[in-house]
Amino acid sequence: MTNPTNHFESLFEYAPISLWEEDFSGIKGFFDELRAQGITDLSRYLDEHPTEIEACMRQIKITRVNQRTLEMFGTPTIKDLVKNIDHIFRNEMRVHFRSELLALWDGQAYWSGEGINYTLAGDPLNIRLYLTILPECMNNWECVMIAIEDITPLKRAEMRFHNLF
Repeated sequence: MTNPTNHFESLFEYAPISLWEEDFSGIKGFFDELRAQGITDLSRYLDEHPTEIEACMRQIKITRVNQRTLEMFGTPTIKDLVKNIDHIFRNEMRVHFRSELLALWDGQAYWSGEGINYTLAGDPLNIRLYLTILPECMNNWECVMIAIEDITPLKRAEMRFHNLF
């Protein structure tokens, strides 16, 4: 009989989609501080303090990623991925990350949307990202599951089709 723990480890490690386990507790703490200061409109606050979006991006701690993630982003190890995260999360990511922040602020434990990340080689990746705060971490956001689908071929096909007409 297969060991259930090993089986679930394998399901994570070899899933055909990029999987990340992240710690958003720093973002949760930041939100708690803002609420304590009387901030009620995060969208307006971020408009007035746009650098806070990047500050929140830096609060994300990557706990674990699977093999598909390393392949997708062109990095051999999680250590290399974490060390170069500023090359992967940049530019256009601010737009979809802002949307993520607003959803989390509003109490949503699930979010999905499209955006752009980059490989370590600098190639843009059109992505569809799914975020879920795991039930056991709803109070502290220490375990957030991220799934990332590479939709670059789809976006290129859409662009070719659009250019035909």
